[in-house]
Amino acid sequence: PISTTDQLDLLTDPFVSYSFDMAPRTSKASAKGAKPTARPRPSEAKSKLSIRAFGDSNAVGYRSGSHGTRGYLEGILQKNFAAKPSFGRTRLTIAPSGFNFLDWSKERSTDLAPVDYVVLVLGTNDITLLQKKEMPWSQKLPSKKLKLALQKHFRNVLAWVGRYAMKHLFVVEPVNEMASRKEMRTVVIEAMQDEVRRASNASWISMGWGKDDLQCEDGGSRDPRHFSRAGADRMAAAVERQVQQYEEDEELTAGITAFLRSPYAAELAAAGQEAGKHAGQEVGHGAIDEPLGKPRLSTSSRTSRQTSCRTSSASCDATRYVQLVRMAIPNKDLPETADIILKTLAQLGGVSTFSALADNLVANGLRSVRSPLQVLKNTLLWKKPSLVTQGYAKVLEKPPPGKRFRVPTYVKALAKARPEHLRRSKKVEVILRALDRAGGVCELNHLTSLTRALGQDAGLEGAPEASKAISYYVTADTSNRGTLVKAGYLAVFEGREPEF
Repeated sequence: PISTTDQLDLLTDPFVSYSFDMAPRTSKASAKGAKPTARPRPSEAKSKLSIRAFGDSNAVGYRSGSHGTRGYLEGILQKNFAAKPSFGRTRLTIAPSGFNFLDWSKERSTDLAPVDYVVLVLGTNDITLLQKKEMPWSQKLPSKKLKLALQKHFRNVLAWVGRYAMKHLFVVEPVNEMASRKEMRTVVIEAMQDEVRRASNASWISMGWGKDDLQCEDGGSRDPRHFSRAGADRMAAAVERQVQQYEEDEELTAGITAFLRSPYAAELAAAGQEAGKHAGQEVGHGAIDEPLGKPRLSTSSRTSRQTSCRTSSASCDATRYVQLVRMAIPNKDLPETADIILKTLAQLGGVSTFSALADNLVANGLRSVRSPLQVLKNTLLWKKPSLVTQGYAKVLEKPPPGKRFRVPTYVKALAKARPEHLRRSKKVEVILRALDRAGGVCELNHLTSLTRALGQDAGLEGAPEASKAISYYVTADTSNRGTLVKAGYLAVFEGREPEF
């Protein structure tokens, strides 16, 4: 029999594949003397997941023959999924046009059955046709208003297509390598990404399309608006990886939820609280200095605190705090998400609850099929090395007293000669002398102090005058043409000290 502690270790370890039954199993075959049959693996026991592609000509395929992709994407998805026929046609667009996706789809989707996963391939024709005669409403719109309008239409597309995805919706980066539409491609992709971030059931798949992904035309040239079979293979592989990651996360979450609802969790919590009482420590106070992945029964107080958090994970996420310790990340073994987590924590003042920190990760660039909270816990606590074990952050059960963390700002000199149009300014001369005295790199507050000390002749002896001069000449304000940063003489860095 597996002990309760061992069961908890399996469930909280993201790198262990497990199968957990709530009731003990008895084998009738073994009782009769027959050989027990091998238990099938989860992947063998499950039927294939269903999937369907929605969208334009790249979704349904374009051109027949060995160079074309007509029906090809559906065929390669059939290898690992129960792929349903792709839904769409050529020339479909997100924005209003003669071939608007939603208008076309709603007239033909009466018999469309929902599937586990949906792949949306759309946006190529919008990149081509926006601000042209095919979309007259967009011809005089500036880029900002065009992006907002496109976001509104794509939001409606995601809401409609999302009804056919029982588990998750994947949006693939549109392919359009037309050189003349480079600026419009940026507008369309940014609008789509912004809406995908807001959607709770959608994820973005970035492809980075290139020349090798494009179809060959009859004359031997490349078609910039349609991916080839090689491109379809690469896209299908990306979709498969995302689905596999989503399924693993879902299985882990389901296992942990089942355990937390079982009698074993209550028994373990009671045992941990009893151990904490014997140790003379009150459960729920103090800092957790190690990850919450695997409890050690030899340390009773730590076990009781960790157990109490597991048995009420939702409330713990709203009451447990993360405190920033340091920003720089020289450790190459840490994942890319570590930098996003620390920057987000710094923006929140250096102290935040788990829930609030997770809610702000996507806005700072997090891209993952997993939920932000799962990514946060994995990077902060579970994965080895983690941010906690490496000393970048601490997990607390109550907010720390004292001042909040302030993100330091550093100034660095980039050139020796002063900008020509600023050579006559005494204030600029004082600022540059102060930065030179600091060795070319200086924290912004320290630079203000040095400027004040050296600025008597330039009228900068007072703190307000020095701060005002620093703000005018150093702060990276693009609307101020006189700044040294704008002129390319200085650079400003937040959160880390630059190398000189």
